[in-house]
Amino acid sequence: MTVRTRARTGAGATGPGRPARYGREPRYRPLVWLVLGLVLLAPTGGTAHLVRGLVADEQAYLGARPCGEGESPAGADCLWTVGATVVSAGETRSGKARVFRVIVREHQSPPSELSVDFGLPSELAEHGIRPGAEVEITSWRATPVSMRHGGITEEVNGGMPDEMASPVAGFALSGLWLSALCLVAAFRSHRRIRRASEGLSVSPRVPFGTGKFAAVALVPGALGIVSNFVQDGWTSVIMTAVLTAAVAVPLTILALGWDREPGT
Repeated sequence: MTVRTRARTGAGATGPGRPARYGREPRYRPLVWLVLGLVLLAPTGGTAHLVRGLVADEQAYLGARPCGEGESPAGADCLWTVGATVVSAGETRSGKARVFRVIVREHQSPPSELSVDFGLPSELAEHGIRPGAEVEITSWRATPVSMRHGGITEEVNGGMPDEMASPVAGFALSGLWLSALCLVAAFRSHRRIRRASEGLSVSPRVPFGTGKFAAVALVPGALGIVSNFVQDGWTSVIMTAVLTAAVAVPLTILALGWDREPGT
């Protein structure tokens, strides 16, 4: 009598069915991925709520009018313009970036000094602004947004009220993408453990190295910055979400099948 045997191709098996390097997985791994995915949803939800406030601020700033008589500049939604005298002006370093920094003394009582940074190259720097020059500082909600001198108006460097919503939305989408990948990893890990226990073939784990992490973390934010140059308000946020989905969905599907062996 002939006894037929079937080679086991599950986790830890050797031979043509599956290399030995796909060993047995710890049974706690699916739970770890599940918890990590759910934990990542919390800051993502908080950031999404922040985006709503940033869009509201952007719309208020873009629709702001000059302050009228009797209106207080502190925290007002109007644009407050005050004259000032330049105390110093020159290039300096702010963090890792170089900026053109202008320190002015405002014409108000009591007089106060204010430091304003501009990106390089700066129109004001090229115009030759020097100490002693008279300028006008425009503020919104007590935050400087632009400076005017000699017919040239230049916005401050970074942090403008109309520059934050879509980049922040992009980083919120990065967290959502990472959370989705963790939940997929939890499902796939659970399936590998179940199939291995039943003696079935097991697809290998997809490695998640530095390159993939950098793409997931940075690409949505970069798309948010690009959208900010094209649109404003909710339109830029929606554009960021659409572009991120167009990149994330096919790349995730490709990555999940990247290391699959034929027939698995």
